Amino acid sequence: MIYADPKQLEMAFVKPGTPMFSDLVVELAEDTTLTDVRRRDLASGLRGVAKAIGRPPEIVPADLRWLQPRLEKVAPAALAISDKSWSNTLSNARAAMIHCGISKPRASRRKDLSPAWLTLWTALQASDEKSIGFALSNFLFFLSAINVAPEDVCDADTLSYREALGMDEIRKSPDDTYRKAVCGWNRAVKRFDFWPQQTLTFPSRSKRIALHLEELPESFQRDFESYLTGLASPDPLALGGLLAPLRPASIKTRRQSVLRFTGFLAQAGIGIGSLTSMAALVSPDVVECGLRWMLARKDGKTAPDIDSMAAMLLTIAKQYVDMPEGDIAKLEHLSKRLAMPRQKGMTKKNRDRLRPLDDKDTRQKFLLLPQRLFAKAEAAGLTPKSMLQREDALALAILQICPIRRKNLVEIHLDRNLQRPGNGRVYLIFEEEEVKNCRQIEFQLPDDVVRMIDHYVAVRSPLICPAGSPWLFPRRDGNAPMDPAQMSTKISNRIKRELGLDFNAHLHRHLAASIWLDDRPGSYEAIRRILGHSSTSTTLSAYAGFEAGTAARLFSEVIEKARNA
Repeated sequence: MIYADPKQLEMAFVKPGTPMFSDLVVELAEDTTLTDVRRRDLASGLRGVAKAIGRPPEIVPADLRWLQPRLEKVAPAALAISDKSWSNTLSNARAAMIHCGISKPRASRRKDLSPAWLTLWTALQASDEKSIGFALSNFLFFLSAINVAPEDVCDADTLSYREALGMDEIRKSPDDTYRKAVCGWNRAVKRFDFWPQQTLTFPSRSKRIALHLEELPESFQRDFESYLTGLASPDPLALGGLLAPLRPASIKTRRQSVLRFTGFLAQAGIGIGSLTSMAALVSPDVVECGLRWMLARKDGKTAPDIDSMAAMLLTIAKQYVDMPEGDIAKLEHLSKRLAMPRQKGMTKKNRDRLRPLDDKDTRQKFLLLPQRLFAKAEAAGLTPKSMLQREDALALAILQICPIRRKNLVEIHLDRNLQRPGNGRVYLIFEEEEVKNCRQIEFQLPDDVVRMIDHYVAVRSPLICPAGSPWLFPRRDGNAPMDPAQMSTKISNRIKRELGLDFNAHLHRHLAASIWLDDRPGSYEAIRRILGHSSTSTTLSAYAGFEAGTAARLFSEVIEKARNA
């Protein structure tokens, strides 16, 4: 096989003859219409963008489609520059590309608006909702430029806007700009009577594979519901059955997995009408067909989701279906053939993400981030943006001192989980039934975290949720806790934006183990209790070796002490 040069591949879709940034710098230097200061700023913007994406200007094409995905990966904090400096760099680079005829200037003056849009824009600027105007400004000028009347704006126009952002703009994230415009429009619909009242939506980014239960034969629906009921209330005396009920979250996952497999079967050509029962679903021929289709999606290689799917179908056959031993043996064979090696310790990806925190300065910045964010948000006053910043800061503060799972984090109930026995003490407590492995969790919160909680709850309504919500991290309607995945994304984005690190919510548990074992080598039982593991063996399997460097240093000190005795 002949492998192409990666440098050639990344330029494969760049039009031949496209000028490089270095060519634009030369063109600007020879342009006598520019002042010395303007010439310097524009060239500086081009060089700054090239440096940010890790390439010399000589190999950075002035191609907006090529630039956009690379700009989206830039984290100003990782480059030790402020968001404002990065914004200025992008602005100067874009101005340089406009001056050289690569991009088009924005229509951003009042005279560029049609009369209908000018009326709306004037009313919007006169309101006290400045953040809505900021989110919508570019979008409104775009709609006016393509002759769309305010009352005719629809989802197709927002998609056209997203496409235009990628063609004629140089931005860190066109997707972010597009989503802010849609959200800003919908906020204007709710906030202003003078605004057009049609609500805009985002296109779904998910590709549905799982079938809805209603799409399957009624006999399968009845059998499946009976199976799920048995998981919640098992017969302890049933041969091969469950000894204890599954948790609601586990039953929900099992339900989703089964329906997902029915979708795989439909994609593989199995007639849905033939799935008349759970026994039909887990028959060896049907299972093999579905698993082969899953394998084909992975180029014939097994993967964790294939492994878990095969194991789940085998479990259903053993626990619920009265299946001949020969068929059980076939399913066991399939499961063994697709089994993945069990993960020992942390994954390489997680180790790589933790490694930057081995640096003491980086670790200190990380550990001080919640307090810095919260203080910055309080200084900014009561705005939706500052409240979201408070929310992120509080979530990070809790995760650092209480390394709990993200599901428990979002489900913190102000009365049930935050207990105040007196003397200013506050405990974060989760009972057995609230925790994944049914182990009670209890932490005493430090005073600074308690103050953050109290200040945040006192001022969060109505900016980000209605008054009276019992959850510390509620959904925006206040009726339920935030989705764990949403919280995890918020935390990852905040850390990336502030520190330039790839770090998710769950990594706080690994970091806690790393910090503890670095300071107290071998103290696995203590960190087991902190993390709420069921057994010390689980902790050892995950974190053995974390304290190797510290243990080696301590051993060296012992030897040195013995020599000097």
